[in-house]
Amino acid sequence: MLLGPDTLILTNTGAKNIGELYRDYENEEKLPEALTYDTHFKVLKYKPILKVEREENVELYTSKYYDTFMSKMTALASSRDTEILRYDIIPTKKEPIVGGSYNVYAYLKNNWKAADPDWQPIAELLNHGAIAPNLASGDLVVKFVERKVLSEDFGYRILTSDKKIKTKKKDSEPLLESDYEILPVFASQSFQFNYNFVFVK
Repeated sequence: MLLGPDTLILTNTGAKNIGELYRDYENEEKLPEALTYDTHFKVLKYKPILKVEREENVELYTSKYYDTFMSKMTALASSRDTEILRYDIIPTKKEPIVGGSYNVYAYLKNNWKAADPDWQPIAELLNHGAIAPNLASGDLVVKFVERKVLSEDFGYRILTSDKKIKTKKKDSEPLLESDYEILPVFASQSFQFNYNFVFVK
């Protein structure tokens, strides 16, 4: 996963620009926690951003996502290997998708196996051919629409770790590179009322 420099991600202190988070990381400033979705417990939660990496000359693509309930479009600039979490909608009596448009989080929590959520790179998606929706920050059904080449630019990734970090300086141990892992985040190129941020890794 590599996200474009203008990308906003949702954190416990609001929507933050990923390029600014990288500068804060380089300046050793305190970083916020990013909103993520725990696929084991099926809940939204915050996890600490421990590292922000940057790569040069990344071929970025603009991908667009349509919110069927609010009729709004969300865009994202990312590398081709960036993945979105897609799921199937099935008829069910237990917390169904209402009107084919909303109640996504309750639906997934109660129908996880049948919904069969799976990460898929945007490079594998067909323009205007998506049937299965993908997870976004709102409780609404959102579907991939299209992707196209944007430009070459810096690309950024957010990293975290499940390794417990000791807070006392005398006991502190630096994390190894192998301790870090990509933190799936909710990301978007813009922030407007009722906009959905796409869940990516």
